[in-house]
Amino acid sequence: MLWSSWEEYVWGIITIRFREIMSFKEDAINGSDVEFVHNMRISIKRPRYSMEAFSVNCGKRFSEPLQVWVNFQKLLGDIHDYDVSQNVLIDCLKNSS
Repeated sequence: MLWSSWEEYVWGIITIRFREIMSFKEDAINGSDVEFVHNMRISIKRPRYSMEAFSVNCGKRFSEPLQVWVNFQKLLGDIHDYDVSQNVLIDCLKNSS
């Protein structure tokens, strides 16, 4: 894949990473396996860190989209923490019976 400009290259990478994130969408929404939410959160790190690195050259164009990635990654982290906490509580209740 060839890009004609630096900016096109950057957006190409981010698009590829976005597709990777979206590959976890259905299973994350389903909620039957908490690992999909965790995997989605981990996959968000790649475009987020890419955007942070590229923002030096791309300036403010990345500010708002970057903040969306940061917030989304934090939200998925919170959801994963709740899932883990729920499992710990369930195990404690089972062991106390």
